[in-house]
Amino acid sequence: MVAADVPIVLTKAMEHMSNVWLELILAVLAAIAYMTFSRKSTKAKRSGKIIASAPEEEKCKIPDRPDHELTPSQLALKAMRQGRMADAIGLIHRSPDCIRRVPTDLACRLLMHTAKASMLSTTADQLKVLTGKISSQALDAAMVEAIKLKDVAACRQLHMISGLLSIPKSQQAFEILAKSYVGDTTALRVLIEEAGTPLATPFAEVALEACVRMRDSSLAAEIFERASGFDAAYLREVVEKATLAVKEGRDSNLDDTSFGERQERINPPDQSAEINSLKETISPSCKDVAMRANDIRSCGKNGDLKGAIKVFERLGHQSTNTLILNSMLDACVECKDMPKAIEYFEQPELHAVADVISHNTMMKGYIACGQEAKAKELLGDLSQKGLSATRTSFHGLLNARVNAKDFTSAWKLMAEMQAAGISPNAVT
Repeated sequence: MVAADVPIVLTKAMEHMSNVWLELILAVLAAIAYMTFSRKSTKAKRSGKIIASAPEEEKCKIPDRPDHELTPSQLALKAMRQGRMADAIGLIHRSPDCIRRVPTDLACRLLMHTAKASMLSTTADQLKVLTGKISSQALDAAMVEAIKLKDVAACRQLHMISGLLSIPKSQQAFEILAKSYVGDTTALRVLIEEAGTPLATPFAEVALEACVRMRDSSLAAEIFERASGFDAAYLREVVEKATLAVKEGRDSNLDDTSFGERQERINPPDQSAEINSLKETISPSCKDVAMRANDIRSCGKNGDLKGAIKVFERLGHQSTNTLILNSMLDACVECKDMPKAIEYFEQPELHAVADVISHNTMMKGYIACGQEAKAKELLGDLSQKGLSATRTSFHGLLNARVNAKDFTSAWKLMAEMQAAGISPNAVT
């Protein structure tokens, strides 16, 4: 009976072992499959990382390949690094990627290379083919890079290029330029004109700090006039803090990003009276002066010259102020009363505070009356009085000559404008 049971036991044991072996084989196959697929997914992830990072590398590094294997953008970057700016501009202009807009990273490199002092004068004509194709983001990036390098000259050149190529300036660009123009009243004044009205608060703050460092109360008053009335109290605090910093010999808030190493600290003991005078001019009476200036301009725009004159006369000794004079001249020109404008402009005490804006307003009035010769004479007087002409100084005369179809004279004015170091912009 026992012997008969043995085959049955063996048979059952063999069946059980076959099931175990089957399970083992399946487990091994599953493990192999898992290892295989996990390796493929790891490779896929790694390749994904490489693909994602490749464009970033291409922005900064040109592949070491023959020229015929490089893209037009890579060829342009290579030409820039070799100093062949004309070739680089041509490549960008012909590139299919740059038909409507030059890519930001490429445009930034182009702006920085061109902003070198030795480059702009030789590449200005070639650059014009890219007018309207460079974004404000590229300009911002180039200016930020110039700040990191503490390159004031590059920032100024970028300002000129932005006008040449009609690149819109962001508020960040205006603030950076204001910081780079500490020490240059004329350039800062031109920048304030470009910024429009009302001035953005951060820009007004930076510009006022620059005025404090340059001790220019008339320009500071103009900034208050152009800024929003809601910002007046805050901006007066800015002036007070900046004035205190200058008096104590400390760098103002500008110095974090305004090329502090290249700017001289203003702390001479014999100039404290001038600084106190600036503070008194700006705060708090500046608010009243700015309000009266606005009243005069409003009267002029409404054709109420008599009302403007009444406001002016009530000011008394405070009327001997550049901002008030400019407002009064503007009102006279708006109301088409040039004899009255000439009367104010030629008063000795008022003429003494006249600036380039005063002259520009008078030129505008003369041109409107058909007296271009008088306007041209005023343009020539600017340099004799130690004042620097602005684009506005030339634009009125240029417009008059173009309307008269006198293109020869218009191009002569353009030559004078460029000789004065003023680059044309979209309006020009």
